[in-house]
Amino acid sequence: GGSGLDIGSGNGVFAKQIELTTPTNVDCCDLNDAALRRHARLRGKLYCYDILERHPDLTGRYDHVFLMDVLEHVEHDQQFLSAAADHLAPGGTLY
Repeated sequence: GGSGLDIGSGNGVFAKQIELTTPTNVDCCDLNDAALRRHARLRGKLYCYDILERHPDLTGRYDHVFLMDVLEHVEHDQQFLSAAADHLAPGGTLY
């Protein structure tokens, strides 16, 4: 349950799987606006968003943050992981 953020969600296949099999609402963000427009969206919101910006409405908010097939595409992985973790609520989990 709870809330989730799928970072680098692409067209949203992973988020859709989570929403179909759990009560978790999954918001999705990606830098690729075209992928977001093809999104297989269910309950969550879509954001064309760079997590390094650390928007105050999104940081500290999510029980679950998902990074599926993302880190291998990131040049500065420690900085990226820190930004991803900043989006977690206290006690949240980074996957």
